[in-house]
Amino acid sequence: MIDECARRHPEIGARLHTGERICKDGVGRYAEFAGGRIYWHPRTGAHVIPAGPIGEAFDKRGYEWTLGYPEWEANLALRDGGQCQAFEKGVLYTYSGGPVEGALIHGKIGDRWAKEGWEGGRLGYPLGDEQPTADGGRRQEFEHGAMLWHPSEAIEILAAR
Repeated sequence: MIDECARRHPEIGARLHTGERICKDGVGRYAEFAGGRIYWHPRTGAHVIPAGPIGEAFDKRGYEWTLGYPEWEANLALRDGGQCQAFEKGVLYTYSGGPVEGALIHGKIGDRWAKEGWEGGRLGYPLGDEQPTADGGRRQEFEHGAMLWHPSEAIEILAAR
């Protein structure tokens, strides 16, 4: 599966070692290439994690152990040089001037942000991960506002700072 993915993505470059490495869960596999890594898991298939901002953010967050396995290829052509890639536990975003570890968006806030137009919507890019609130909810800051999720399932958009 990894070799097949590498053939579909020649931009990943030359393989840096023979064979596949076993991931911490004992099931997944990965191989390193000049332009990134390819991860494979039976739940998600094989996908490239490119070198550069997405790969660095994936590394800083603890690899597949923290984010899960990639679910699709990275989008390296978002506005203002931004990039994103979906993992089992959310979508990781990186962009110029953003946090080195990227920003993870998921759950109810992620669903609502998608309906608002993702990074192209009125809120822009996420500035970091969700944070807990005193009332048991979650808050996530964006370039142009914030979203609040409450355990009652209500979502509030605080737009335009």
